[in-house]
Amino acid sequence: SPSMEALTLHSPTQYQPDVLPSTLDEEPKV
Repeated sequence: SPSMEALTLHSPTQYQPDVLPSTLDEEPKV
């Protein structure tokens, strides 16, 4: 996905926080 890669490269800071909540939400879910 070139779109995703471009977003991460353009805003790596915005992508980081996005992954953090994802893991936190998955932890309590499981």
